[in-house]
Amino acid sequence: MFPPALKEGERGSAVCTIRSGDRPVDFQWKKDGQDITKSSSVDIQSLRDSSFLVIETVTAKSSGNYTCIVTNAYGNDQFTASLTVTAPPEWLKEPKDAFIQEGESLTIECTASGVPAPLIKWTT
Repeated sequence: MFPPALKEGERGSAVCTIRSGDRPVDFQWKKDGQDITKSSSVDIQSLRDSSFLVIETVTAKSSGNYTCIVTNAYGNDQFTASLTVTAPPEWLKEPKDAFIQEGESLTIECTASGVPAPLIKWTT
């Protein structure tokens, strides 16, 4: 449903199409169980047999499980696909230079975010 490993800043899209069933049908999209509505960053276009979800600019927060639900007078069906957005490492707490006296202890904090999670290595 989604292309594999989208990068932050790219456009993400998914298509939900019915192959059979009585019309008319109604399409609904959810992300992680929450309704998705059309907005400035998300466009939803539904036609007779298909619905298109377009995320204009994906971010790491766009990652999740997207579900297309199609309903007609006789019931409903759904399909869920996972979207993973890769993001480059970004400092949350960047290590700073420090000066201490010999024999004193020192704690240097260092945290970063990214998808996949960055590996932090210390060198001397």
